Amino acid sequence: MAPPDVPPDHTKDQPRPDRAVRRVRDVPVALGVGLLALAERLGVLLTSPDRTWPHAVAFEGDALLWIDWLRAIRQGATFELGLAIHSPVVPHVLALMGAEPESSDWTPFKLVWCVISALTAALLYLAAARTVGRRIALIASLWFAIAYHASVLAASLNGEALYTLLLVLIVYLGTFAPSNPRRDLALAILLGGLHGLATLTRAEHPLLMLLLIAAAALRPPR
Repeated sequence: MAPPDVPPDHTKDQPRPDRAVRRVRDVPVALGVGLLALAERLGVLLTSPDRTWPHAVAFEGDALLWIDWLRAIRQGATFELGLAIHSPVVPHVLALMGAEPESSDWTPFKLVWCVISALTAALLYLAAARTVGRRIALIASLWFAIAYHASVLAASLNGEALYTLLLVLIVYLGTFAPSNPRRDLALAILLGGLHGLATLTRAEHPLLMLLLIAAAALRPPR
């Protein structure tokens, strides 16, 4: 008896989704993670009685020192004898945002810090999806989005929220494979600038930069 005719399976002939298409599909997921992180951070900030302070009850850090530095900037005075004792990014960012050291309500600036932290959560998903896969990326980014300690850092005007965004952005841009000399040069210049900003935000960053450069050099070509 002849075997029945089996219809051909055309699913094997269908092309797999292009990598660029899959990257585009990651954007809504990253946006959702970012919105979740923003909601969590705003919930922590706006329900806390310390929202008008430059720092948080759970984490003071160097927030008061940044306000003193901001005062020196407004007065045109030299801070700490002009020595590179502390990283200068936070007070200068606050100055660019129009902050005044005598302010009695720092909530608007903390809202910006919360947005920065939420953007970091979204970018974390995109960076991890390109390196360790989407499942791990989703777990890691959701963990960061709902992490209470991350919300505390976002509710205090210190450098941690800014540095974390720079760090994740550096990792994300470092996942792009070489394509053409012009784009690679632009990417190298951008990464150099980001490493410089990260160093001005956290003095320990050059150590991590050396490790990242070594990891990139040892990574097999794709």
